[in-house]
Amino acid sequence: MAAAVVAATLASVAIVFEEPHAGLADSYRALVREFLDAGEPLVPFVLAIPADDFGEFLGRLAACARGEGLPPGFVPHSTYWLVDDGDVVAVSNLRHALTDALRNHGGNIGYGVRPSARRRGFATRILAFTLDRAHSLGLDEALLTCAKSNEGSIRAIQRNGGVLVSEEFVADRGDVVQRWRIGLGAGAR
Repeated sequence: MAAAVVAATLASVAIVFEEPHAGLADSYRALVREFLDAGEPLVPFVLAIPADDFGEFLGRLAACARGEGLPPGFVPHSTYWLVDDGDVVAVSNLRHALTDALRNHGGNIGYGVRPSARRRGFATRILAFTLDRAHSLGLDEALLTCAKSNEGSIRAIQRNGGVLVSEEFVADRGDVVQRWRIGLGAGAR
């Protein structure tokens, strides 16, 4: 499968938004290791999918995007990478639809930035690209959720036109979760 590529410029460095591919398998695995070494949760959840056999990993991601072989309660979802100078610096996951559970916690888009690449605008950038992809799938708006304590994610959501809808304490997370909406139609962001 050919990688969908969108290029942009951020601080004079080429940033590429693309579908996962074998050419950056080692960089992707290093990103996952950084999360684990930092003791952080694997966000988005696809980072927890084993990638030892990268061909199998890519096949599973492609099947998920087509809605094939999904566990109960899952919806079709697509995964994307943000690549900076040949390194995967961020990963996003776009859920094509929402269930009641995703409306409560999860939303349409989850994303994570490699710990060593944070505070450089990558969260804002991968979210913007992923929102564009959501619009191309026919979504008129996206729902995002994040912990109230996650200031970096809140800033990325706000920079992409996010409007706070609600927040509530979620006992199984032990944190206050905020729900944000971002319009995707013409002129919405």
